[in-house]
Amino acid sequence: MAEKCGINHGALSTILAGKYGADESKMLTKIAVALGYKESNWQIVPTINNYRTIAKVVNDAKNESMWFAISNPAGSGKTKTLEHLFNQDETGSVILIQCEEWSGRQFLMQLIKKTVGEEIKGKYKTNMELIQLLSDFFNEKQFDKPVLLIDEADKLRPAAFRALIPLYNKTEDRLGVVLSGTENLEKEIKAGVRLNKKDSTKFIQE
Repeated sequence: MAEKCGINHGALSTILAGKYGADESKMLTKIAVALGYKESNWQIVPTINNYRTIAKVVNDAKNESMWFAISNPAGSGKTKTLEHLFNQDETGSVILIQCEEWSGRQFLMQLIKKTVGEEIKGKYKTNMELIQLLSDFFNEKQFDKPVLLIDEADKLRPAAFRALIPLYNKTEDRLGVVLSGTENLEKEIKAGVRLNKKDSTKFIQE
């Protein structure tokens, strides 16, 4: 985890022991940014029905290593709920990524940064090689019941959606995934099901 946070192991151990003597706030901010911690002024109410529904989906995905999609109108609390669930996790087995209009390769590179911990350096890697790196990462953590939360998934370009197919195949029964987005997410998934008739390895495009 120290490498992912960009600090040395000694500093991390000292912080975890509560003995860091320098300006701890700067170091903690650096760690929070590296780990993707999302601070919010919203008051989260776990008893609200939307929160409970999303929390149940996330827990089921995590505990059963299953894939689910949540499609609800904007403003229904999906993002804040996922951020809260991510922030509450103390095991490191919950990974949250908030999507932009990424291509397949951009999506994979962002996932690499969120999981492996740094951008791929040196030799160029194909999309399938990136997917293998991600698969290896999640499969090694299978006993921790990892779950990947993909927020605003409806923003992803079609090639990014297709990149999920081999990831699913390589991590089946070892990784849980929750895709969350607006009503457009449901449309994208249904359209993909209708059109997707090719072998999944042909779908990985830049």
